[in-house]
Amino acid sequence: MDLQFPDIYNTTIIQSTFDRNWESLDHYSLMPKDSLVLSTEYLPNSSEEQQLIKMLTACKLTEEQYQIVQINPDQILPWIQLRALTKASKVLLLGILPAQLGIQAMMNLHEVNHFDAVQWMPTFSLAQIASNDALKKHLWVNVFQKVYLSKP
Repeated sequence: MDLQFPDIYNTTIIQSTFDRNWESLDHYSLMPKDSLVLSTEYLPNSSEEQQLIKMLTACKLTEEQYQIVQINPDQILPWIQLRALTKASKVLLLGILPAQLGIQAMMNLHEVNHFDAVQWMPTFSLAQIASNDALKKHLWVNVFQKVYLSKP
């Protein structure tokens, strides 16, 4: 008698890039703060850093209210861990895609999006924002004023 087993384990192997969802984020020294800024990398004291500080100051945010994490374009950070460590209710993505956080949700650029009980603000990188006055105005009126300066 010849035994035959059904082919019930016919699945693809999960790629190792998904293992990043379980990597530790301890080296980022993340703390609970209301706003999390995820940006492409920039140099200290650069025009990009000055632009970012100007934006956050205009939103009347102090250093105690936000933290900045710089990410390179091919890096993936797990949103599940970022959320647990930061407790952020507002996330500003500067040149960072939601997919880099393991999020498979469509978000409108340069607008306020709601996902996972968080207000998301995805937009271009700091260098692109600095060179586009129309985008700066749009972000100020349609994003930052609504999120940070509107009365509840």
